[in-house]
Amino acid sequence: MTLAPLLLLALATFHPLQVMPKTILTEDSATILLTMQVDCLPGECPGQIEVDLLDKNQQAVKARLQMMDNGLLGDAIPGDHIYSRKVEMKENHARKVVFSVAPDNTATIDVLWRPTFLEMLQQIWQKISAKYFR
Repeated sequence: MTLAPLLLLALATFHPLQVMPKTILTEDSATILLTMQVDCLPGECPGQIEVDLLDKNQQAVKARLQMMDNGLLGDAIPGDHIYSRKVEMKENHARKVVFSVAPDNTATIDVLWRPTFLEMLQQIWQKISAKYFR
């Protein structure tokens, strides 16, 4: 192993990992977009950035995801120094989903329980009542 790849990465500036959307509902299939900007000189940029999905104990689970800057796997614009990855998710339980590229660089999605039909009607009625029946 040579030190050259490590030196190239040391010259890059890694910005915070971003995730969109920030909230999804249980039982819904959602497309998640992970992005991270990396400031680096041409030829000194990493080929990919690995992202771990963490469990409630902050331990990596499942296979690592690779974010790219080559127009593949959800990357919008090749060579723009914004590494991206699209992931399809469907969660059955309310929880926080944490993605990590480093211990101090994580992004979180809140998975919320889907309201029942009656709960949605109650919310609508409360809004109507607040507006018209004060």
